[in-house]
Amino acid sequence: FGVSTSLKSNLDFLDNPAGLPTEWKFKNYLDVLQNFSFYISKNVFVNGDKYIVETKVRLFPELIYNTLIYAVGGAFVTTFCHCIMGYVVAKFDNWGISKFIYSMVIIVMVIPIFGTTASSIDMAKKTGVYDSLFGNWIQKFSFQGFYFLIFHSASKMLAKDYSDAAYIDGASEWRVFFSIILPLLSIEALAISALP
Repeated sequence: FGVSTSLKSNLDFLDNPAGLPTEWKFKNYLDVLQNFSFYISKNVFVNGDKYIVETKVRLFPELIYNTLIYAVGGAFVTTFCHCIMGYVVAKFDNWGISKFIYSMVIIVMVIPIFGTTASSIDMAKKTGVYDSLFGNWIQKFSFQGFYFLIFHSASKMLAKDYSDAAYIDGASEWRVFFSIILPLLSIEALAISALP
């Protein structure tokens, strides 16, 4: 429906909102790329008896770029954090802190967290990370959630022979994780996603 509507003229949309376009207007996409702009008010202040608003213009390609950077970067940061914490908690599962972290994740998943968005936004504004891309990535840096449990289970299923052989050869923990564990987890994830 969205693609069909985007290829209509204004009159075609008013006359025929649910049908296919009578004339396909592919030029609409070119018009959006060239002419679409978005005004953001950055500062509002009073000068004598006047309100002065400073605005900034954002063009459509810049908005698409920011969206992709936010979505891809945020997904990468969240997945990476879940992966590392799932692996560390599974590897050192006999430590008390690992059991505490695992229990904390389960408890946080059970307790309803409705209504926390306003306090999260307020905290982000007070810490200065609200209106920045890096700040949004920092907010995504969390290991609590279902994907932690998935990476934890997948890490527990991995054979320790590979990492033990790397330790004997003198590899560090980071080298073992990036060279052995992460590729094995990727292969395991691909194998699981291929199941019917």
